[in-house]
Amino acid sequence: MVSSVLKIVADVVIALVAIWVIYSIFQIFLPNVSGPAFCKFYQIVLTLPLPSFLKPNIQQCTIQPTTERLTIDDSEKSKVTDDIETYIYKCWHEKANDGNSGITFPCYEIFFGNISGPVSEKDVTSLLASKGLCGALPNNFLDFERTDFNCGNLNKIYWNVEAGSFNGTGVSVYISFNAFQHRIEVS
Repeated sequence: MVSSVLKIVADVVIALVAIWVIYSIFQIFLPNVSGPAFCKFYQIVLTLPLPSFLKPNIQQCTIQPTTERLTIDDSEKSKVTDDIETYIYKCWHEKANDGNSGITFPCYEIFFGNISGPVSEKDVTSLLASKGLCGALPNNFLDFERTDFNCGNLNKIYWNVEAGSFNGTGVSVYISFNAFQHRIEVS
C-alpha cells in the first residue's frame, strides 16, 4: 500500500518535471509562449498537494495588475506627450513585465481636462527615441500614418486613435496590455 502511494507521488513528480522541460524548450524556441491557457494550467499545478519547493514559480502568471485612473490638468502639448509616453512605458515595463505577462489587462485610464495641440503616435515615439527607450519598447511602425519609424525593430505600441491624435477638452486616453499580441494598445 505504501509502495503504491510512493509510486503515484513519483509519477506525479516525473510528470511535472516532464511538463517543465517541455515548457522550457518552448520558451527557448518561442519566447513568451505562456499565455492565458498556460497560466490556468499553472494555477491547477499550484493546487496540487506538493511541497512548495517542487511547485514552479512562473512570474508571468502571478502578475495581478490593476487599472489606475488618473486626472491630469496639463494642457501643454509637450507635457501631455511626456505623460502619455511615461504611462505607456510604465504599463510595458512595470505592469506587463516588459511584455511577458500572460494576461491581457488595462493599465491606465488617463483623463486630460484640456490638450492644447494634437498629440500623435509620432510625438510619443519620438520622445521614446530621445530617451533611448527604443530597445526596451520598440515602435517601428506608425499605425495611423502607415509609415515606418526608426525606433527599434518591432511594433510594440498599437495606436488605435480615431483621428490619429489626442486633442481638445475632456480627452480620455486608455493604455492597455494585449498578452496575445505582446504589445501596448493606446486608444
